[in-house]
Amino acid sequence: GERVAELKVEVGREVKEEEEAGGMKTKMPRVGDILRAYVRELRARDINDSAGLLRLKEEVTRRVNAAISPSQVSAVLFKEIVVH
Repeated sequence: GERVAELKVEVGREVKEEEEAGGMKTKMPRVGDILRAYVRELRARDINDSAGLLRLKEEVTRRVNAAISPSQVSAVLFKEIVVH
């Protein structure tokens, strides 16, 4: 499978406590860096169906939580996904 030439994802997040949302803002550059590195390794077959998108969502959630620990997101929400 070829690597994804371009993947545009707009992501939202759910947090349990409003206080955590404010604290996460300072960690967002790290989150972006980690996600860009992960997305570079994706192949088109990794996200070509709903099961692939579910795996992507789970992996993004896991990586975001690792990056912002001890804060946690309860869910990552895909607002838009465009694959080229």
